[in-house]
Amino acid sequence: MALLPNDSYQVYCKKTINADEWASLTSLYQPIIGSFATNLYQTLLLQAQYESDDAFLHLDLCNTLDLGISHLESVREKLEGIGLLKVYRKEEEFQTVQYFYEIIMPMLANQFLKDEVLSFLLLEKIGELNYQRLVTRFTKHTLSTAGFKEVTKSFKEVYTFDQQKLSHTLGELQKNKEKLDSQVNNPNFEQLALKDVAIDWQFLFDLAAKKFIQRKNITEEICRKLALFHSLYGYDELALVDLLAQSVNFSTGEIDEKALEHEALVREQVSNTATILPETDDNQLRKERFLKQGFTQADWELILQCEEYYPIEYLREIKQFKNSFSSKQEEWLVRELVERSPLSNPVINFLINYLLIVQNRTNLPAQLTSTIAADWSEKKILLPEQAMIHVRKIVDESKDKQRNQQANRKGQNYRNVRTEQVPEWMKNPPEEVKNPESTAAAKKALDALLNKEGDQ
Repeated sequence: MALLPNDSYQVYCKKTINADEWASLTSLYQPIIGSFATNLYQTLLLQAQYESDDAFLHLDLCNTLDLGISHLESVREKLEGIGLLKVYRKEEEFQTVQYFYEIIMPMLANQFLKDEVLSFLLLEKIGELNYQRLVTRFTKHTLSTAGFKEVTKSFKEVYTFDQQKLSHTLGELQKNKEKLDSQVNNPNFEQLALKDVAIDWQFLFDLAAKKFIQRKNITEEICRKLALFHSLYGYDELALVDLLAQSVNFSTGEIDEKALEHEALVREQVSNTATILPETDDNQLRKERFLKQGFTQADWELILQCEEYYPIEYLREIKQFKNSFSSKQEEWLVRELVERSPLSNPVINFLINYLLIVQNRTNLPAQLTSTIAADWSEKKILLPEQAMIHVRKIVDESKDKQRNQQANRKGQNYRNVRTEQVPEWMKNPPEEVKNPESTAAAKKALDALLNKEGDQ
């Protein structure tokens, strides 16, 4: 349901923002989320710190920020998507709604810049030169102590305490320590960018313990990477723990993030095979419904192809089919779609196929790809056949519009014809769409390549 001006809300924040987090918000997050979202975050943060027990109306928030209610909702979603805000909703009596907002602190600069997807979004917004300036700004310079001798006094040299009194209070102190440890060692996985991945985290932690990998060393950042590898490459819990075992430093117990990424990529390239899905009864009914809408067997095979591969793998296969290769920017873009967008992997694969095969583009254009993905997300396209139907419909409408315009010009009959608005990315569709035979030929050749890859 859409947000209404008379809906109330309360704000909560666990801690006060510090100077480093504030610098990260304004320098790193703001270029991505925009000034409106930054202002909303700052306003909610102040309300959480000084008026956390009070309830507010969204109408007052709109007036404070000089925003309309729909604009406010879209700005709030930017904070949600990037992990700065949690939103809880409750239906009240008399058809009123109450919201509860939990403020999440920004990542520190070093954490932010280690995140490939966030770094890529920042780079896209501000350019290479400004990005490198920010990296330099937030890089801590080590102090040279050459020629100096450390003369720092130890704790015991400065502080004394009653050992007997300490022994009496040790039990209570230990209880407090355990409470704090439980908060530190159990990261809130709802804050992960890939919160909907089908990973049994407890099972993964138990497997890791059997390989002598301590739970405390599987940090939230490591979990983010494992979730990403699961969505990109399909690694299950056993494979993910195997990656951890290959990346852990057993002398310190810590996991080397770069080694983890390298191992995941190497393993994916070595075992680059597709998993063929069985055609179940439900799948057969789905196929029959699809073909009844005027689509062909070749179209259905393309749908199955999109469901058989993980997006990075599918991108590389198509590039190989075109005697090309996937660039780092394209793989970053696909990773961003997998991690950030609500689109399923098969729909993302169909989008890749549409741009590289149907439109015969050399590369995935970042702006166009993101625009189409956002459009499909808003239309809640969940299956590749829905994406195909949507594309065909818009192409047909575009052709009808062009024919009507030509007929009107010939007859000198310029009437105002109300037509469905066509998105920018679908205006003037490429010539390749007009020739379904060439598309089918490309599909057949790609199938042959994929089958050849699977036999190796």
